[in-house]
Amino acid sequence: MKSPVAALLLAAGCGLAHAGILVESPFDIDNEGWTALNGINARSWEPFGGQRGGYIQARDDGSGTVWLFEASAAYLGDKTAALGGNLSFWLRTSTLAEPMDNDWADVRIGGGGLILAFDARRSPGLDWTFYSIDLKPGRWRLDDVDGPLATAADFATVFANIEHLQIRGEYSARWDIGGLDSVVLSAVPEPHAGWLAALGLAAVLWRRRPPV
Repeated sequence: MKSPVAALLLAAGCGLAHAGILVESPFDIDNEGWTALNGINARSWEPFGGQRGGYIQARDDGSGTVWLFEASAAYLGDKTAALGGNLSFWLRTSTLAEPMDNDWADVRIGGGGLILAFDARRSPGLDWTFYSIDLKPGRWRLDDVDGPLATAADFATVFANIEHLQIRGEYSARWDIGGLDSVVLSAVPEPHAGWLAALGLAAVLWRRRPPV
């Protein structure tokens, strides 16, 4: 049986781990407002087969256009709190044949007249593939994957009013199906305030423990 101190520290750690989540789309009930665009033949919400349950998927129409998943309104608007945070999600594809050029951005975030483009440098597999992308200058570029490196000022402009957030769904030149699951937009976690408070209370409990 856990001691009160251990339980307290565990609770504080769990709370801190989730404190940074701004928006989350587990797709366990429906598509949560997400859609897909550019050369789509069909799109659907699937109740089973995802990481924890449901997920969304789309089928391309064979036109050769790279199609994208489009985020819901929950991811738009002022998301300044996400600067320096993280965007994570899971992808899978139905075929590895005839892979398309990676000249297309895997994530595109637009706002304020600018587009931030990110190249993950790897394609999803037939099983779910996890992506975790830091929302800060470094590998992000403007307009497309060959554009100039995005600056902190560019990030500030886009995240002050995000107008669209898109995740690439197509990675094969053949007719294919792409799936998306468990999208999470996170802010930078609060400094270790939760842990400090827990440690302080733990010290009080330790001093008040009954003698052996």
